[in-house]
Amino acid sequence: MAQLGGIKLFFLLWAISAAIAYFQFSKPGNPMVLPGDIYIRKMSKVLYIPTGTSFYLAIVLFIIVKFLFKLF
Repeated sequence: MAQLGGIKLFFLLWAISAAIAYFQFSKPGNPMVLPGDIYIRKMSKVLYIPTGTSFYLAIVLFIIVKFLFKLF
């Protein structure tokens, strides 16, 4: 059972480090656009609707909250 907790912690740390690396190495001036996000740039106007990012964030937050409730 303790090994399962270690695996969860490993994947949590891996996901956090992958997110930090993605932000660190993304091109400056461009927003983080995931598949599913809508990003339209025409002249000086920009339309950005983060549908893919919102979905990904909702899943990650759900997993974190579920993990925290199991701890306490």
